[in-house]
Amino acid sequence: MPEAVEAMFDKKLGIEVGHPYDTLIFEEPMAYCDSPMCVSRRAHNQKSPFEMPQRTAEEKRELIKKNEPVHQNCPECGSILKDAEYATGADWARKIDWTIIQTWRIDCNPMRLVCWYRGARQPWALMVEEYDWQIEKYNSNAAHDATGLGDVVAEMVRNPAEDVLMVGRERKDMISEYIGACERGEILMPHIEYVYTEHKFASVDDLFGTGHLPDTISSGAITLIAAGYGGSLAIAI
Repeated sequence: MPEAVEAMFDKKLGIEVGHPYDTLIFEEPMAYCDSPMCVSRRAHNQKSPFEMPQRTAEEKRELIKKNEPVHQNCPECGSILKDAEYATGADWARKIDWTIIQTWRIDCNPMRLVCWYRGARQPWALMVEEYDWQIEKYNSNAAHDATGLGDVVAEMVRNPAEDVLMVGRERKDMISEYIGACERGEILMPHIEYVYTEHKFASVDDLFGTGHLPDTISSGAITLIAAGYGGSLAIAI
């Protein structure tokens, strides 16, 4: 998918190397207005304050304690803003692999990577903590690779997350669906050199044969499951 790779990485969204143990945040959690007026202005590429940073979980808890409204209002039309929707996926490091955890914004078309982490094999508690942190920051749907792990990770994760077994026919279907989504332009990412390189040079044998499936592609396929792939995609934001 060389042509698809070139199209899915947008340097305007950010340029990073993807060093080990970096947590890259490209977008904060957002809330947006979907009133007809703001949607119309957005469609015509006019500036409109229809989108702003989402309130954090801590801020919402404080408002609830004070018996004050948790929602935010659009400064343009007064409508209640909706929190954006996100999905987080994790592929865990084994002996020689990397842990890749990423979060996409999924209520937009194309879906967009907003947060990314890469780390080597560490104690499970440390790797799971990064995973939980992304899930909680973005209040996201979540999935992770549970292949060969039994209940090791499932018992440590604080948040609801789907256990994904990447074996046999299911594994091939997952990779095929991820490649298809990339080729159809349904996923957009900042230019992270590590991710870009793994996607660009992955061979058919790496993807479907006896080669090594790149960790970033495995993580992407899992994130696609967390996104509820096969459902509807929202308007472009």
